[in-house]
Amino acid sequence: MIELKDYSDITEENIINYFNKKNVATSDNIDFCNVRRNLGLVYDGEYKTAGFCGCCYLKDIYGNYILDNNGDKVILNIPKSRFSEDSEDCILNMLNKIMTDDEFDQYFSNDLEEGKRLITYFFDEDLILAKSTIDEYKILTYISFVRLVLDFTRRGLMSKSVRKTQNFTGKIRGKIDIKNQITKNVMRGRDDRQYCKYSEKSVDIMENQVIKYALNIVIKDSKSLGLNSIERSIGILKRRFSGVSDVKLSVSEIDRIILPAMYQSYRPMFQLAKVIISEKTLYPTSDGDRVGVIPYAINMPFLFECYVRTILKEQIKNINEKNKNYYIEMKKFVPDKRRSYDESYGCRMSTKKDCYIKGNLVPDIVLEYYEDDKIKTKGYRVYDVKYKWSDNKNNARDDRLQFLAYCFIYGVRGEIEDEDDVHFYSGLIFPKQNGKKSNDAKINFKQDNQSNRAWYHQLFIDINPENIDTNPENIDTWKWLEW
Repeated sequence: MIELKDYSDITEENIINYFNKKNVATSDNIDFCNVRRNLGLVYDGEYKTAGFCGCCYLKDIYGNYILDNNGDKVILNIPKSRFSEDSEDCILNMLNKIMTDDEFDQYFSNDLEEGKRLITYFFDEDLILAKSTIDEYKILTYISFVRLVLDFTRRGLMSKSVRKTQNFTGKIRGKIDIKNQITKNVMRGRDDRQYCKYSEKSVDIMENQVIKYALNIVIKDSKSLGLNSIERSIGILKRRFSGVSDVKLSVSEIDRIILPAMYQSYRPMFQLAKVIISEKTLYPTSDGDRVGVIPYAINMPFLFECYVRTILKEQIKNINEKNKNYYIEMKKFVPDKRRSYDESYGCRMSTKKDCYIKGNLVPDIVLEYYEDDKIKTKGYRVYDVKYKWSDNKNNARDDRLQFLAYCFIYGVRGEIEDEDDVHFYSGLIFPKQNGKKSNDAKINFKQDNQSNRAWYHQLFIDINPENIDTNPENIDTWKWLEW
């Protein structure tokens, strides 16, 4: 197994030589990497990992599995963030945190293409063997499974036409079952009754019983794993599956299920259900039980953006409860900022033909401040979330100019400190790193052929929610949210 961190240069000579020798598949550009090419592994003169944490089998440029000297498949594992000083628990803590957000459905949407969504599973690849005691993978699997079941059952459960027989009084449904009609009605003098056989749509079918069986396992384990954040979702699913029988099924019975063509999109949900059900029985080995882990990738920049939104919403709620002079509203989440745009998001796009800002510019976070009547707008603040080192020189100026464009489009409030300096009450948000504290940073720009300096907030938020100071009275931490 090769263990690395996300967005990091690979400096170990033995790994570099191994990659060169084995002709490992890589992407050419870290900004447009292919998540299926070894979790976005990049080579542009040197090897680098991309913004994905996860686990997969290492493959060569032809798509073949790479084997070690013992003939076993080599596993590429990126278990934790480069900003994490402890274990991979920070990823699970962030996932647990965003599950409390009212926009979690949008965060976990599967509408985005592969690699751009929050979690991508590679269901068409071989399972990776891992010890069944790994609670971290259990939690990730349970969260994903509950989310998929919620998605796929929103419009109702899968149903099939089933054959039923019933003895009716004074009516006929379907066709008369001649044999039972004679033996159970005619021979007993019950001419008023009709024994019928008919077809009926039912949700109490094996496919739904598999999902409910896996769901019951999740319910049983969720408390011991500390998954309190999915209790509400589980309550919804309990009501949806109330008409489905509780049946224990073996792995062999599940394997025999063939999904109809119209339900092929349900396959990922079934594959996760199978992993949950077969946890203790799949791949028994001499050194203990193991589970088959589905290769997966977590989009860390996306996860951090959703996490920051959740943290800020909690603080905004505290401020709104205590402040009577104004009201703060965070604008709705836009998952694909390059394709989608909605006027209700609050952006005031320029209509000038000679405007140098083109396209759909949608910041990660837009805060709209209202007067105390919650109707009249006081103004906007915009924040762009950057999952990178704050002192990274690559694209640093592009990030600042992008943020400056947001400020101009939204008419962000700025204070002119002198004729050359303007201070915008907005900024960039980074993961907490190397003990840095939130501060003000600047960018030089030209407007009307005059040199100016723009100052903005440079904010740092810890990726471990347990380390965040949530006290709204802490001026140093949250004062930048005030109007």
